[in-house]
Amino acid sequence: MKPTHEHFLKLIYDHEQSTGQHLIVNLDENSETGMEDGKTLSKLGLNVNTFDEDVRYLEKKGFIHNDPYSTSIYCISLTEKGETYVENGFKHQSDIPQPTSNFNISGVNFNNSVVGSIGNNNNISNNDISISTNASLSELESLIATKPAEDQELLQELLATLKSIEHSAKPVKRGFLAKFSGVIEKYTDILTSVGKFFVGIFAND
Repeated sequence: MKPTHEHFLKLIYDHEQSTGQHLIVNLDENSETGMEDGKTLSKLGLNVNTFDEDVRYLEKKGFIHNDPYSTSIYCISLTEKGETYVENGFKHQSDIPQPTSNFNISGVNFNNSVVGSIGNNNNISNNDISISTNASLSELESLIATKPAEDQELLQELLATLKSIEHSAKPVKRGFLAKFSGVIEKYTDILTSVGKFFVGIFAND
């Protein structure tokens, strides 16, 4: 996007924020609109030679809406997309790095890309996540069956521990997964499945 487009969007944004009204632009430099806050291009510092093209471009891209009163009087407002674009510092939402929410369970780090969606302010809510712990444990049990014999004893103990947590109303003690951290980190699919289990537990608290 051209700097002139961004300048124009910022003008509209500032006007709407300060007045609560759409920006009325009069293309006729020799007259005023007769409407409150109507402004000519020169007063706005906009280029008369490119203004119409800029309006068409920004409207086509979904940043603004133009509801002209006449061929020379434009009534311009930002769309939600345009407002968000300005508030994000002229960056598209997809270009903004999303924070990774991490939590640690006995030396095993889980993040939101592994365990599921994290709600606003990093709170996990029932509205954001719906995961069955039964389904997670069934998945985990199937995954464990595919692992090498040398890890079976520890993985089966991990499974039994998680089943105990599922059926117990007691709070989980800090460090209870420490002995399993090595085998969990060894297998990405096991790590993911364990993460899903704990999301299900937290979501249903």
